[in-house]
Parts: sequence; C-alpha cells; structure tokens
Amino acid sequence: MAEKQEGKSSFGERLAVLREQRAQGKSVGQILNEAHEGLLYSKEFFGAVADTDTLGIAYLRNVLGYPLPKAVAAWYGKPWKDQLASITGLGDEVAKRALDTFQIFQENELLWQTLQVVVDEIGRPSRRIYSDAQFNGFLRDLVFKGLAMELEAMPGWRKAFRWQDKYYTATSLLKARLAWPFVVKALGRVRAYTTVQKEVMPRIQPLLDQAILENNPEEQQLHKLLTFQDQVGMMVIWDANLRFGEEEIGLLAILIGRMVPASSFVLGGWVADQPLSLPNEEAYELPTLLVYERPVDSGLEVGFQQAQLSREEWDSVRKIQRLIRRWLGLEGKFRIPALTQPKQQPKKKGTKR
Repeated sequence: MAEKQEGKSSFGERLAVLREQRAQGKSVGQILNEAHEGLLYSKEFFGAVADTDTLGIAYLRNVLGYPLPKAVAAWYGKPWKDQLASITGLGDEVAKRALDTFQIFQENELLWQTLQVVVDEIGRPSRRIYSDAQFNGFLRDLVFKGLAMELEAMPGWRKAFRWQDKYYTATSLLKARLAWPFVVKALGRVRAYTTVQKEVMPRIQPLLDQAILENNPEEQQLHKLLTFQDQVGMMVIWDANLRFGEEEIGLLAILIGRMVPASSFVLGGWVADQPLSLPNEEAYELPTLLVYERPVDSGLEVGFQQAQLSREEWDSVRKIQRLIRRWLGLEGKFRIPALTQPKQQPKKKGTKR
C-alpha cells in the first residue's frame, strides 16, 4: 500500500490513486465519474473558499486600510476566482493550504466549473444577506431558477425550513444540493440579525451612546485595551444569550474600558436580564485583570484576580469575566496572525550606531 502523501486531502489521495491506475487519456465517462466522486469532497473545497474569504477581507482591511463595510463589499462584490490572485503572494499558511486544495480540484475541469458556479451564483450573494427583505428576494430567485421549492406544508420526505408561513427545501438538482448549506447559513444570519435589531439594540442603546470606542468584534478594540496598545476609552461588549456554567444568564451588556493608559478596567454601566450585584456608581473599578497570551495561537486568556469582595459581588465579576472571554472569542475570528498590524517599536532617543 502506498504511503499517505503529506499535505494531501482525502480527495487528493483518491485522485492520485485514479491517476496511477489510468495509463491512457481520460474518456468522457472517466471525467464524469471523477467529477461525481469529487463532489463528495465538496466540503473541503467550500472550506478553503471560506478561508480565502477571511484572509482576503483581512488583507483589504489591515494592509490596504479599507474600513470593514467597504472591505466586505469589495471582496464579495467580485467573482470568487478573480480574488485568488489577491492572496496568492501573501505566503500565509492559510492561503497556501487553500490554494493547494484548489489545485487538486482544478485537475478535473468539470468539477472545478461546477463548484465555482455554486460559489459565484449562490455562495457569494448569500454572504451579503442580513435583512428579511434581502432573504425574501434571495429565496424568490432560487425558486425561479429551480433551485428551491416553496411548499404550503412541511414535506415528509426531506428537510425543510419554515419562513413566513411557507416551507422551503432544495430541489434535486446537483447545484441546489451543493448550494443549500449557504441558504441555511443565510437564514441563521437573518434570524440572528433580526432578533438583535428588534430586541437587543434598543435595550443597550443608552450604553452605546456613552461609548467612545467602536464595539464591532472586527475592530479588535477589546484586544487593544487588554494589551495596552495606546488605547483608552469605553466600549460596549455584550451577549444576548450568555451562559455561566449551566446557568442561563440571558442578555448581559456592559460599558467597560480604561480611563487613562495602564489603569485598571472600570465598569461604566450595564444592562442585564439578571442584574449584577455591584455598586451602582458612575465608574466602578473592577479587580485586577490578568492577561496571558496563549503560545499556541497567540490568542488572549484573561481572568480577574481574586479580590476581597462579597460572594454576590464576586459572582457578578465572574459573569463579566465570562463575557470578556466570549467577546475575545468573537474578535479572535477576525485575527489572522500573518496580517495583524505590526507593533510599532518605540524609538530610542539619543542612540548612535
């Protein structure tokens, strides 16, 4: 048995076996069979596309200086294949793995074109959907193209989701089956966005009005505050459904930050389904927050140092700690080490070579 070649995906290994077994040129039947088998590994292809999307948006933001909305619009606004050249020369390990995966799928032109059409016609448009109206138009287009079925009742023969008193499911077309995960993800995004806009944002608006710093996870503001990157000010971090062990906390939103460089974190206010047991002062100084950098992924780990607090107060501080860790996890989704802004080294005064 041949040894497994390092770095090859499962589809790549299977394709290599087929190549070894084939001494002559490929017939039409062989091309179709190979493409059909390759579709079984389409999850690897779409995963690599997602990696290049994350990398490409980070490149536009961190290297070219695009603001996030413009970066997202620019990246998803063009055909996917036209974006590959943007990341080819980065030398990033994520980019290298993705490009290696694409090279394997390109060896069968039919397979490559099929997956590429799904990304451009359905995957790309689905990533720009956030509202009910946008999703309605997206579904109508899928039904018109024969990629989705609109039903009055829940079908008993396949999975479907309910949307505005109708049920929707993929047709039996190959493109529909491949594209359906994009549709389901768009549905989840719309539902989450709608819930946040209608139920959460009005409640935390008073905190947002007091904030100085942006609170989008993509902006990495909490990372900067925790690592003293010349960042002071207050920001809002929140979770609509925070869990604390086995306990359902519900909404917890806090106004947190540093008043001056190198100072302790202060709590400027909160909105919570379960109110915090902390003094309701204008700026409550929290216990010392210990910050560690994980050696494996350069992520941050945090924890408040034990303080002389009542049991109820310490319980509230630990809930805030959980919220901070949760928000760091959200920010971490947008952190790509190869593209993070380089730390500026302080200039040494009076040094001569």
